[in-house]
Amino acid sequence: MKVTTRILLVLLFFLNLGNSFGQQKTPIRLELNARLTEDSYEVIPCSENGVIVFFEEDQVLENGKVNWHFALFDNKLQESWMIVSELQKGMSFYKEALLGDTLYLFFVDIDGKKAKQSDYQILKIELFSGDAILFEGEY
Repeated sequence: MKVTTRILLVLLFFLNLGNSFGQQKTPIRLELNARLTEDSYEVIPCSENGVIVFFEEDQVLENGKVNWHFALFDNKLQESWMIVSELQKGMSFYKEALLGDTLYLFFVDIDGKKAKQSDYQILKIELFSGDAILFEGEY
């Protein structure tokens, strides 16, 4: 009886030891370009497609617009694609909607101080291809 109990305890010890090693995973490190003068990046989970990371540049273009950079990272945090889209200066990210494999990003003019072409802009992004279409309008 004592031998059976000892064998059982040894087996349980090694089974538990194997489980603890099996649960240890190496973390994935993702490095993004540092922009010390700006707020942090916006991050939006996109279900099984991964995650979208985006930010606005500081520099205003000659046409009065600002470049926004968008990148899709898969579930292993490998970059799938990166696009740049011009939005009106002064637009702020407000809300997102994920419908299937299409992400809609809603940007609004929160300040409303400057005369603009539109009060809101919606960027439609196809997650598989990175193709983007910009819609705009007024309230």
